Amino acid sequence: MLTLRPTATRDAAPIPERSGRMTVSWLHTRFVAVTGPEAARTHWTSPAPVSTPGELGEALRAATAALQPSERTLDLVMAHPRLLHQRVDLPPMRPSLRQRYLERQAGRLPGLGDPMRWSGRPAVPVAAREAVLITLLPRSLADALCDASRKAGLELRSLIPFSELLLDVAHSLPGSRTEFRLVATHLSGTTEMAITRGDGLALLARSAGMQRTGGGVSMAAELHRTAQFVEQTFSHPVDRRCWLGPAGAEQSPEGFESVPGAWDAADWTRRAAQRGNPTGVNLAVRDPWEQPGRRLVLRTHTLLAVLGLVGAATFLVFADRTARQEHEILRTLRREAAHLAAREAELREPMERLRRQRALVHLAGSPPPPVPLWFVATLAPRIPGTLQLMNVAIERRDSGWRYRVAGRHRRDPGDRADAIASLSATMSGDPFFARVEAPPPTDPAPWATRVRTLGSGPRDASDAFLLEGDLP
Repeated sequence: MLTLRPTATRDAAPIPERSGRMTVSWLHTRFVAVTGPEAARTHWTSPAPVSTPGELGEALRAATAALQPSERTLDLVMAHPRLLHQRVDLPPMRPSLRQRYLERQAGRLPGLGDPMRWSGRPAVPVAAREAVLITLLPRSLADALCDASRKAGLELRSLIPFSELLLDVAHSLPGSRTEFRLVATHLSGTTEMAITRGDGLALLARSAGMQRTGGGVSMAAELHRTAQFVEQTFSHPVDRRCWLGPAGAEQSPEGFESVPGAWDAADWTRRAAQRGNPTGVNLAVRDPWEQPGRRLVLRTHTLLAVLGLVGAATFLVFADRTARQEHEILRTLRREAAHLAAREAELREPMERLRRQRALVHLAGSPPPPVPLWFVATLAPRIPGTLQLMNVAIERRDSGWRYRVAGRHRRDPGDRADAIASLSATMSGDPFFARVEAPPPTDPAPWATRVRTLGSGPRDASDAFLLEGDLP
């Protein structure tokens, strides 16, 4: 079991109390952690080899206690035997299908017993317009690294393969944008190499284990064999070969130029802290296709989107057809309204003439007021037979109704007074209850006078009678 001391080694610089985010390099069995600003980075090196995720968690806890980072995020650069690299040519396809295609290609690689987590960067194509250099790591190992970081109180923000640092160094070398550059270094008995073009597009990255690089000659042979493979595959020679060896180490292989620099584990860790993650290669981010049911959800969303588009198109067609029908109905209604307006103008004069005639008919045939009508209708059957009405008038006064009844007596003058008295009693009784104002009766003329005047002139005015008064 690995035992770590929670103190920095002798080569560590003084450590400030709070010194920024932590960056760790786990290069096979070497563990180095750095933190702090670029001008004053401090590092902590594990005194014992770190080979498993459990030992990595212990080393992270010790480094956190020693360096005291102010942020609880972790950037991890890793070189591991189970890291694999594969270049994939992309056929012409929509950008939305590339993720699924690369996932399918990553799952078809031979010799993969476990599900893999992968990430990629643009590469130089061979027989297609585009290519991707993908890096694969067993999903179980990636999850174990995340759990180890979480137990140490850190959140694994990025998990970067060591080949990314080699490709950055190759790209930063001066030279043409079309030349091929190979950089290699030796880490814990393993040779790490990467090849890129001058414009930054990767060609390949690989590791050569200890069984094949036991001595300098075998390591050089492996490097030359890799360069020969690149020349055969891409029909272009490797123009520049660089060796990144730590200070005081053995000389570079034959045909390789040495690049000045420390190139030890602490230097690689500082470079990782300085670079960040510009290419986006990150094995710590879970591939969205790994989530259970993600494809079903996406397919459901796609189906719903298609159904929505179809429904929208159908609604637009229906709305357009309805709008055309409404416009046609409006045009028909406007034509009918214009025809009715013209017809109304033609009938306006006859209608005005009929209105005037109706007013005249209404005025001529309007019934009399209700009281005069009732008075005449009620008085007529109550007139004595010897009396003949000549004039009946009734008019409205302030205090009520004023009536006037006039006529003549048609029989012997001796009965005239009785008939007038009977009529007066009728007027003053039920249902009239009127006040009667009758002139006093006069004596009749002598019979001789009546005989002389009979037939020779108008009848004697003594036969006439007049009753007037007020109705209550």
